[in-house]
Amino acid sequence: MEFPSFADQWTQLDSQGFSALVGPIFIAAESDGRSQYRLDPQDHHRNRSGVLHGGMIMTLADIAAANTLRSAAPGFGYTTVQTDVHFLRAAPIDQPVICECVIDKRGSSLAFVDTRITSAGHCIAKVRSIWRIIEKKDGRTVTGVF
Repeated sequence: MEFPSFADQWTQLDSQGFSALVGPIFIAAESDGRSQYRLDPQDHHRNRSGVLHGGMIMTLADIAAANTLRSAAPGFGYTTVQTDVHFLRAAPIDQPVICECVIDKRGSSLAFVDTRITSAGHCIAKVRSIWRIIEKKDGRTVTGVF
C-alpha cells in the first residue's frame, strides 16, 4: 500500500502502551486547542467487509482528543467519560485517515472535544467526547470530586 509522502509536515506521535499497538499515528499541527492527526491504515486495521474497522476510527479519535487536551493544558491528565461517535460512511483501507480535533470547552472538572475524521476527501465520522480533568501534582494523580 502506497501513501503520499507527508514527511515535510507530519511527525510521528510518541505513543506508549495501547496507543503504540495501533499506530503509527502522525501529527501535523497543534495550536490553540486545535490539532490534526493522520493514520495510514494497514491490513490489520480492516474489518471483514474490507474497509477500516470502526473500532480503529474510535481509537484514533480517542488518542487524538487526549493528546490535543494534554498539549493545550500540560500538567493535567485526562480520562474519557463519554464518547459519542457518528459513523457517516466507510473508509477505504488504502487511503490516509485525517483526524481534526478542536477543544470546544474546558471547565474546572470536564473538557469537551469535537473531532472530525476524513478519508479520501469525505467525512467518515464525527465524534464528540467528554473528558474528566485530573490534576497532577508532584508526579501523583489527584482525583478529587466533580
